[in-house]
Amino acid sequence: MKNLYILFFLFLLVSQAASSQNWSYVNTDEYFADANDVIEDADGNILVCGGGGSWPFTSGGDVRITKLDASGNLLWEYEFTSPATIGAITANDIAVADGGYVVFCSGYEKPLIIKLSSAGSLEWTSESWCSSLAGASLSKAYGMVASDGSITMAGQDGFYTTFNIYKVAADGSLVDELSHSMGSFFGWNIIETWEGIGTSDDGLAVCGGIYVGGVFCPFVWKFDSDGNEEWRSDLTDYEGNDGYGITQTSDGGYAVAAANPFGPQSTLIKTDNSGVASWGVSYAATSASHIPYAADVAERTDGTYALAVNNYDNTATYFGFADVIFTDGSGAETSRITVAGGEETTQITSINAMSDGGFAFCGSFGMDDYMAGAWDSRYYAQRSGSDGSLPACIYNCVWPGDADNSGTANTDDILAIGLGSGSTGAARTDMSTGWYAHAADAWATTLPDGTNHKYTDCNGDGTINDDDTAAVSANYSNEHVVVSLKTEAGEIPLTTIIPVEGLVIGYNELPIHLGDAINSIDAIYGLRFTTQIECEDVDGASIKVKFNDSWFGNASDNLQFNKNFADDKNADAALVRKDLMNAEGNGEIGTLSFVLVDNIAGKTETELTINFNDIRAIDVDMNDLDVYGVSATTTVVAIQNESLDNIITIYPNPATEDYITFDSQAVNIVSAISMYDLTGKLLKEFSNTEIQSGKLLVGGFANGTYQLKIKT
Repeated sequence: MKNLYILFFLFLLVSQAASSQNWSYVNTDEYFADANDVIEDADGNILVCGGGGSWPFTSGGDVRITKLDASGNLLWEYEFTSPATIGAITANDIAVADGGYVVFCSGYEKPLIIKLSSAGSLEWTSESWCSSLAGASLSKAYGMVASDGSITMAGQDGFYTTFNIYKVAADGSLVDELSHSMGSFFGWNIIETWEGIGTSDDGLAVCGGIYVGGVFCPFVWKFDSDGNEEWRSDLTDYEGNDGYGITQTSDGGYAVAAANPFGPQSTLIKTDNSGVASWGVSYAATSASHIPYAADVAERTDGTYALAVNNYDNTATYFGFADVIFTDGSGAETSRITVAGGEETTQITSINAMSDGGFAFCGSFGMDDYMAGAWDSRYYAQRSGSDGSLPACIYNCVWPGDADNSGTANTDDILAIGLGSGSTGAARTDMSTGWYAHAADAWATTLPDGTNHKYTDCNGDGTINDDDTAAVSANYSNEHVVVSLKTEAGEIPLTTIIPVEGLVIGYNELPIHLGDAINSIDAIYGLRFTTQIECEDVDGASIKVKFNDSWFGNASDNLQFNKNFADDKNADAALVRKDLMNAEGNGEIGTLSFVLVDNIAGKTETELTINFNDIRAIDVDMNDLDVYGVSATTTVVAIQNESLDNIITIYPNPATEDYITFDSQAVNIVSAISMYDLTGKLLKEFSNTEIQSGKLLVGGFANGTYQLKIKT
């Protein structure tokens, strides 16, 4: 048997991006949850920590630590329930430690340190000594890890009278405890925040607000690596401001994020390494109906700054939207961007610079304000591109190709497109099919399970049709949340039938059957599955599923999809109707084709197994049907003849009569002969009578070149 193979090469052309990708991560599992700190480790991974509410509004929810890779893919998420001896806590700060991460937790009663491995498993906690601390000993805890592995945890007590510092060994044991008086309540304002100075041994610095001679102003308070006070700088030139965030700058000084609610304005203050102010710049509110509160600041790798600002309503009873203000190295504003998120209550708690020039921040958002009965907050983080760009959407976003909004672009989405076929709605402003979060207006129509059709419109043009499958193919297997596929067995078999005479070296085509006479299907609308072939002698790139005219419907009327994975020797396939009418029946719905390569020389036989996995079938109401895959196994026997040319002859060639003569010295080895045009379209299957007679009738076909496939 001779085979003609035409190879098609696919080229993927990708424009060089000027910026690393921006992304967002949202955890919607827990209401009233906040993310409180975000950092980057040496491998470029992003770590976020928080929990079920931020101090002082702790709700007793679990501590949450999230690890994502540089592209925003979730690596793991760890939840920790506080011991009864500690009380309600939330993760407030996280630092990189040797072989993992150290998480600093605070709450109404006692603080706690948690040590995690890089894989997210618990290594130790500081419960043994933290549980013996006095109540309210550290209501807002932050920390740092020094170069020798030692740990510092610090923060104000719950009565705002002392600033407590705990020196901790690398194994979590307590080494030393220091306490610094904050004076009377009227002598000191509450310390708003502080930040450890990286992993250096320079100690730590805090900022806040203080009354000095009747003037309220920001301050910076510096401690050495042993926890002793070095200096305090009262920034009296910036009267009315309170310090909320601090970071050490590349020149050894500090940048302080401050705010004056009566201005109303936010202020960025730069000091030298002794706390003396070099400059300060104030920024007006974005909205006249909101009061801006600068929450934190990050110095980017080019020496510019990104200032995170939360905008509260003018009664300061709830926050509204969040901004990032970009400045040059002298604090002059260059631009600002409003963060996408909840329409009413977006908040940033922490912002930090990334190694590629961008930044990441975290916080919470909700769809209602604090005064609404349905108010809640969601734990989220965002990473900018290296150019400072942010995602246009972080919630209820469209990911082109994820037509059913399940979190993955796969063959399920072909089913969803078929269910939504012909529906129309609002087109997206951004009609790119790039794999990132797209903002889109909700449509008036949905899939049967309630999924809005804005997701099913994968290309964003306002119409659901076959064109939307291109986005599924382009983004195939991409994920934006973790998805579990249905794997349970059911009552309806999906299988292929291997002929009694076995397979051949070269091209093979087998029928695919769904259901049988006993297990017929009453109502089906769509089907998806993966075909896996286990055989080292199969050409993985040749595996293809094709759906033909069948009881399922006419092939031209249905939507079908095939995605080949040559290295894994499998192919994903989907078949779905588009008329919103169920089909019923059983039997053949298509074919599975593949090529067995002739590399079994020296072997007498090789084994081949065909499996059907990851199966899902739905009816028009999106109810799942019970379908299971049936494996098929056969043995391929090696051909002993070096060539069949000497025992099979076709003549005359070119054919000049209504028939051509088939002459075989071993006619019993020929089981079928088919005729195709050069595009591969089947034109005729010759009858057994024609084969046995040796005369293959070809009269009536136009002049041209054709292929014969002879199966032996």
